[in-house]
Amino acid sequence: MARPLRIEYEGALYWVHAESNDVLVSDDSDSALFLDTVREMGDRFEVVLFAYVLLPRRYDLLVQTRKANLSRAMQWMTTAFTRRHNRLSRRKGPLFPKRFNSVLIENEVYLRRLSFHVHALPVKTGLCRAPRKYAWSSYPAYIGAVKGPPWLETGLILSAGSAEGSHKEYRQAFQEDLRKGDRTPDPSSSGSVLGSTRFVEKALLDASRNRKGARSFPPEGDERTRALKEEVRRVASAFRVRHDLLVSPSRRRTRTRDLRDALILHLYLEGRYTNREIARAFELTDSAVSHLVRSLKERVEQDEELRQRLEDMKGEGSSFFSLDAEETGPRARSVEEQIAEHIGLSDEDADMRARARGLHQAEKSRLMRGRLILATLLCLDEYGYNGATMSRILARAGVSSGAWRHHFENKKDLVAAAATAMYEGTIRKTATVLPALAEAEDPVTALLEFIHQSFHEGWHRNVWLEFTIASRTDAELRQHLVPVIEKSFSAMDEFAQRQFEALAPERASVEMLSNLTLYISRGMAIQSIIHLDDEHFQSLRDLWASLLTPLMRIKDRHE
Repeated sequence: MARPLRIEYEGALYWVHAESNDVLVSDDSDSALFLDTVREMGDRFEVVLFAYVLLPRRYDLLVQTRKANLSRAMQWMTTAFTRRHNRLSRRKGPLFPKRFNSVLIENEVYLRRLSFHVHALPVKTGLCRAPRKYAWSSYPAYIGAVKGPPWLETGLILSAGSAEGSHKEYRQAFQEDLRKGDRTPDPSSSGSVLGSTRFVEKALLDASRNRKGARSFPPEGDERTRALKEEVRRVASAFRVRHDLLVSPSRRRTRTRDLRDALILHLYLEGRYTNREIARAFELTDSAVSHLVRSLKERVEQDEELRQRLEDMKGEGSSFFSLDAEETGPRARSVEEQIAEHIGLSDEDADMRARARGLHQAEKSRLMRGRLILATLLCLDEYGYNGATMSRILARAGVSSGAWRHHFENKKDLVAAAATAMYEGTIRKTATVLPALAEAEDPVTALLEFIHQSFHEGWHRNVWLEFTIASRTDAELRQHLVPVIEKSFSAMDEFAQRQFEALAPERASVEMLSNLTLYISRGMAIQSIIHLDDEHFQSLRDLWASLLTPLMRIKDRHE
């Protein structure tokens, strides 16, 4: 019998499960080990986890892949967890005798229905009577009984049931579904796709035309290894070290050896190459790569001097540590320059390859914060909020996976700092430009064009839109951002009142007209993502300028 089709594409939703031939979880330490492996898989392969349940001999996950890499991600997770589980339990051999099963899910509506199915498994299998008391499941986090781990994304499923996305509404809907006997179609009997008839037919047809499905990683086999070796040669050239010394298995601690270790750790965390391919590129064994990564992680966390040395080296050659050619293209460079200027970073400060040696610790900290913020804004522009993973941000900034936590508590704290830097740049730019508008032939029209070109197109529009959308379902992020945005609007109000006067204050104050102008401009900015007609929006701005002119004017022109 042929294997079920493995349908893979960017942004796909899946239900994944597998059964083991040994006990997976018997206590909280087993659960922690499994979930830590899942978290690492998510970081390495950009996989979002929506829900999970761990049974004694089975796991179930609801996930989304940002890249077309489900098989690759799950293969790594299965292998990594088996190795870790066997080491702790002193057993040998495979833990999962069969391939994992995956079901492609059409959208968040089916994902929500399937979450009921997954969360009900402990009850169905007789492990418990009250699912909220089953510790090895994401259900307690969905009903608000506990705070879920930071990498568990609950917003999509919660909001699929109601606009508020409340825990109470989910609990009631789950209990009703459970009372009626779990009416959700059993994915194990519905084939490899779950969704509407049209979606199922299209997915199966597309998959049958290409049995391997979409792929977003480098060429297979020897081609992949050759490509990786070429990248290693580029790193050697960038750091002016001999290639043969960079790939030497020497145990003597040198700057070149530290560079090699940093590069191997980066390649491992990035997840685009297997351990075997990394081993072949550096003339090591597979197990040597695994051991090196594990020991280096521990050393970087414990050794401040080594951590700083690796950060310095990554800062010097970070463009070579990022193996995605798109990130070094013309667009990335031009946007990087725009953002760096906006947030007040000099060319030298913003240069991810700039040397940090010889600087005082305070200056090093300032540079690292600035580069992290710059990298965050770049990733938000290119990948969106969910796609701006910490692995991507750290790779772009040239910062190790442990060092950034000396400056920010979590991703949301970093995003809030990036938002603050962006809005402070907006305030500085506005303070500089507004006085010059008094010299324009048509100050109101000039003001609208300034607002549009500076803040509501390009990277600036993309970033604040990502902030806004993410905050709708993320209360913690919203709490971070509200004071930042309120401060920005207060500053804009002060500028407007200082530079303009209302001609009919009984109808509309300068503050009201200023806010309305910003809201109209933002609305057009959002619509421009779909409606690609610059002339249309230009005519709308001209119309608003004609309506606004009788209501306000520049003070300096009429004193």
